[in-house]
Amino acid sequence: MVLMTETSYSIAHTKNHLPVLVHSLESTPVIPITRRGKVVAYLLSTREYDSLKGKRKSFIDAVKALRNSEEFKKNPLSEKDFVNLRDKTKGREVTL
Repeated sequence: MVLMTETSYSIAHTKNHLPVLVHSLESTPVIPITRRGKVVAYLLSTREYDSLKGKRKSFIDAVKALRNSEEFKKNPLSEKDFVNLRDKTKGREVTL
């Protein structure tokens, strides 16, 4: 999960202070870089980058992990959790 900092830096500031910003990535996972006040890039810590590029679990493996978790075993899903899940309003009119 990416935790954003409140502080962003302009490209010029980043260019002039890159070593300091890189050092700050040890405690801050992401640093936004701006051009004219708009975020155009991010500096990422190695840990954050590795978590983003890392191999993700398949959907079925994630479901299995959820089902095997202690929290899920304490609070399993039941039929009543799905009662109001589907929108029962009529869809839009379509002409074919």
